[in-house]
Order: sequence, then structure tokens, then C-alpha cells
Amino acid sequence: MTKISIIICTYNPETAIIKRCLSAVKRLQIIGIEYEVILVENNCITSIKENSELSLIAEGFNGLQIISENKPGLSNARIAGVNKSTGNWIVFFDDDNEPSEDYLQNTIQLIKNFPYVKIWGPGNVTVDFIGNPESWVKENCKEIFQEKHFADTEFALQKTWCTCYPPGTGMVVEKQLYLKFIDYYHAKQLKTTGRIGNSLLSAEDNQIILTAILNNYPVGTSPVLNLIHIISDKKSTYSYVKRLRFYVKYSIPFAEIEMLPERFMFYKKQLLSESALAILLSKYLIKGLLKRQMREAIFECLLVLGNFCGINLVLKKDNPKWVISFLKLTGINLNE
Repeated sequence: MTKISIIICTYNPETAIIKRCLSAVKRLQIIGIEYEVILVENNCITSIKENSELSLIAEGFNGLQIISENKPGLSNARIAGVNKSTGNWIVFFDDDNEPSEDYLQNTIQLIKNFPYVKIWGPGNVTVDFIGNPESWVKENCKEIFQEKHFADTEFALQKTWCTCYPPGTGMVVEKQLYLKFIDYYHAKQLKTTGRIGNSLLSAEDNQIILTAILNNYPVGTSPVLNLIHIISDKKSTYSYVKRLRFYVKYSIPFAEIEMLPERFMFYKKQLLSESALAILLSKYLIKGLLKRQMREAIFECLLVLGNFCGINLVLKKDNPKWVISFLKLTGINLNE
């Protein structure tokens, strides 16, 4: 019988947001399903047990465990949760995820229908901006916060990134596969630990997916898995999404090289020359100026620069001074 371990990782959460997450998990349809819920507080200043509003919700869970992991980083929090778990499949929720009531039931069905697929992600993710989001961000940045609406169940088995690979939110992973990732994590001394504090360095989810691919297991996404991604007004600012845009792209080359050292030559060949980079950025900026869409132009520039600087990180090359200056003008400080 399949047992599901729901692991919720949190770092100094906003009460209103994690309350929605916990309430949604509490509403999950569980008839005929064996499950447990493990809440991992990752280096939190204040425990949920000390929050009267949240502790009341937590008390209503059957078998809820609240544990602490002082090592910062999402990977460390997830590993702590998995090591505590007793299920044979893991469902990871972030504290700003609100899964649909049938999430577990549909997870079980996917596992039965596609036993060779070892990682699943939600095919329907709806972004919910709360508070007072900046209007431009609300209108243009849902995809950056992982909004998607797949029509079909899709899966793949390839080392290069595929659109059906889930970026972490609501990820479902077979426990034995995740234990292999933990082995890689310790044996290779992986430095891609996930976001720490205010840092937006990420791509640890890419490494989990690569663990499946390296072990010849497909990874997929299905529209039967639905959740809401709650975005606070602290994140729905142009300043924040610029940083997010850059660092998501910046993190990928290093995360891949940690798992696939043979891709070093691929990235070496992919690196743009300074002149080619300058021409490409100029085209984006001129186009943005002519169309009066400078925010969009800056976004395109940050996507290119994230990849450029990420490859330089892999190649252990210094970034040109003018690139660092340009990034600072856009609010990106590589030393943060």
C-alpha cells in the first residue's frame, strides 16, 4: 500500500500565508489513504507552536509532526523531513502552497497508472497575489511564480530541461529515489542547498530531477494535480521579480555541473563573447526604449545576464566590470 508523507518546509513564514497552506492540507481528501504530515521549521526565529493562531490549526492535525532543522537551505530542510518520514512517497509543499482537496487522491492514481515515473509535479498552478501587489507584476509575472495550465499528462527522460519537469512547487517524489538524492548530496558535497535567508539562489529541484534521470526514471507533470501559489506583496514588487528573474537563471549551470560534470564543455562553448553580449543587450534595450517597454527589456537582459554570469561561475571566470556595473544599476548585487 502506498503511504504518503507530506512535508512542508518553512522559514519565518507569514501567518496569513502558512495558515492557508495548513488549512488546505487539513482539508485534503484522505479516505482510504495512509498519510502523515511533517512540518519542518528551517532555522525559524519563532516556532509555529508559539503562534497562538497557527498552533490551533496544528492541533487539529492527526499525526502532525513539527520538527526543526537549523542548517539553512531548502535542501537541508527537505532532507530532515524525509529522514523523519515513514511513507514510501513524498509530497513536498512550500508554506505558500494551497493544494486542491483531491491532491493526494490524484497523486495515488498517477502512481498506479504510471509506476515507472518517479517524480510528478502539478500541471495546474494558479498564482494568487495577496495584499497590494504592484500592478505591472500582477499583469506580467505570473509565469515567473510558476503559473501553468497543462492540458495533458506529460513525462520525459532527458538530461536537458524539459517543459514537463516540475520546478519544485507541489513536487511528488518516490522516497527511495529521494534517498538516492541524499546520497548524492552528501557524497558529492553539493553546494546547491536552496534559498537561504533573503538569497534567491536555487535550482536544487533541478538536481532532484537529474537524480531521477540519471537512474533512468522519467519525470512528469499532470493537470490532475492542482494548487494555488500564494504570493505576498513583499514578493510582488518589480525589485523582487528582477532579482528572481536573474538568480533562477544564474543558479542553473552550477547546479547542473554538480550533478553532470561532463556538461562543463557544453557551457564553455555556450558562453557569449563580451562583444556579442553587449550587442544582444543593446538590442533589447533599444527595442524597449522604442516600444516604451523598458521593464520588459530589463527582464530580457537579466535572463541573458543570469545565464552569462552563471556560466562564468562554472568556468571560474570573473565577470566583466561593465556587466557588474550594469547589474548594480538594475538592483542586482552578485555579492549579496
